[in-house]
Amino acid sequence: MKIDLHLHSSASDGSLAPRALLKKASEEGFSAVALADHDTLQGVGEAREAARELGLCFLPAVELSVGEELEIHLLGYGVDENAPALQGLLAEMLRDREERVRKMAQKLRDAGYPVDYERVRSMAGGAVGRPHLARALVEAGAAASVSECFQRWIGRDAPFYVPRKKVSTRQGIRAVLEAGGVPVLAHPGQLRLSQQALDAEIGAMQAEGLRGLECYHNAHDPATQDWLREACKRRGLLVTGGSDFHGAAKPKVQLGSGLERWRDAEECLDALLRAVGEAKRGR
Repeated sequence: MKIDLHLHSSASDGSLAPRALLKKASEEGFSAVALADHDTLQGVGEAREAARELGLCFLPAVELSVGEELEIHLLGYGVDENAPALQGLLAEMLRDREERVRKMAQKLRDAGYPVDYERVRSMAGGAVGRPHLARALVEAGAAASVSECFQRWIGRDAPFYVPRKKVSTRQGIRAVLEAGGVPVLAHPGQLRLSQQALDAEIGAMQAEGLRGLECYHNAHDPATQDWLREACKRRGLLVTGGSDFHGAAKPKVQLGSGLERWRDAEECLDALLRAVGEAKRGR
């Protein structure tokens, strides 16, 4: 059973519309998938309908950008898209996304780079983000690639970067729980912490209600996967895995990337689905 629980669509910064994304997953033999767009649930309805037509097991999800000192990505599986607290948080985050990208675009224009915010906004099927700004710069001939834009201009510590508004990890976890979802720490290996510091961070998040770790991810090497699996066993946390597929936006990452060693994916999915059921009953 092929499973990928971390996909992005054009509702955030992926290149494929939700329906096209689910069709691709079906054609490539996946049986269960989760759409986890950045800070938005706008693609969930279309994806759910496509999954029903294609006979796929589908989990609605969201990837929240939270954290105050660290930038932490929090996956919320099985959330109710209509939950007031989550909808309020997402609306606030969407406004911040648009404002910070608008500010970065203006800073670039002031420095002489040919970029127009309205063009950037038109590239976004849903939530606008830095990848759309980078694509607009490439389209305008100011850069050769999206990665060059991040490295030179809009990545963290780059000259035209504008920081996001801080949303606490606690606030993100509570919003997921109140929406009947299961909060999972996305790609923990990308936090670039020592094992001791990462374990402390996981412990602090678990105390707030974290339920699982994304052990399998395209950026995790086998040693990281094994350490995270052991941490889940020791702490009683769920194991999940996802490629973090974005389509043409990240061409080196394919559906299923990083999941080759996930031998018990079906059992882990069953545990996650049970946890989602329990979360909904406990609301």
